[in-house]
Amino acid sequence: HEDPTDRNTSSQCEDCLPEPVTTLDEESAYDPTPEELSLKVVMEANLQSGLGEIRTKMDTGQHHLDVKLDRIVKQMEEMKQGLENLREETNRKLESVNAGIRTLEERADEVEEWSTEVQEILTVSLEHQRKLQQKVADLEGRSRRNNIRIWGLKEGVEGDSTTDYVDKLIHKELGISEDIQLEIQRAHRALAPKAQLNKPPRAMIVNFLRFNIKENVLKTAWRTPLQVEGNRVTFDHDYTTEVAAKRREYAGLKKILKEKRIRFQSLMDTLMVHWTEGVKIYNSAQEAAEAIAGERVAGAEPWTREPDDATETGGSTQVDEDQEINVRKFG
Repeated sequence: HEDPTDRNTSSQCEDCLPEPVTTLDEESAYDPTPEELSLKVVMEANLQSGLGEIRTKMDTGQHHLDVKLDRIVKQMEEMKQGLENLREETNRKLESVNAGIRTLEERADEVEEWSTEVQEILTVSLEHQRKLQQKVADLEGRSRRNNIRIWGLKEGVEGDSTTDYVDKLIHKELGISEDIQLEIQRAHRALAPKAQLNKPPRAMIVNFLRFNIKENVLKTAWRTPLQVEGNRVTFDHDYTTEVAAKRREYAGLKKILKEKRIRFQSLMDTLMVHWTEGVKIYNSAQEAAEAIAGERVAGAEPWTREPDDATETGGSTQVDEDQEINVRKFG
């Protein structure tokens, strides 16, 4: 008996058989036509011509590229040379600048040494100048030892002879005996512009031949309150400008001391204050002001007028004005 399954399998295998395949030998056996051969020749010629043009263009491009590269290389060489020249020039300039800096440093050292020497010389010169000024001030003060200043006399009261007027004033108003010869050498107003109306009159400067007579007149004047034509008249030493300016700085302090009933004395350009614990001499108004502002003021020794204390105001309205200024400054 035949199996049906075998029959179906056989039929399926017949359907699966491949078709006949044409081999290369069969294709090569194909003969092209003349038109095809002519077309092939033309295409090959065109191809060769196109390749030649491409090759020519490539050669031309390569040539242009080489020229440009050569130009770029040349420019780079020029730039390199320029940079090298710039570096050398910069180095030269830097070396020149460094040399200039070294020169300046050397000069600065020389100037510093010179400045130090000049400063030392200047310091010594200033010290010499200070000592010379002190000596000149001392000589000027000694040259005025026989002088007194009279404050408060109205302008013109002396008349034609200032010497005669002062001689009569001292003998009459101060009560000095006529037997005592004052021996006044010179007498004149202070060398300043004439005082205007309602302004303090200029001081009168009197020079005596003998120092002892001048001292006697001055001490007598300090003990004798004196008024001439309604004006208070005071006598004082003829101090130098520097000493007088320094004494005016104490004016406000003296007023405070008098109000506190504290004894004091004016010694040239210093202020002597009698505290309960002892006498203290102050060489500046600031130093004295600090002491007066302290707690010691309340327990200080009571003030009493003595001959040397009579000069605390200087005897002029101008000095009284200075007092008010110093009171505001230190009080």
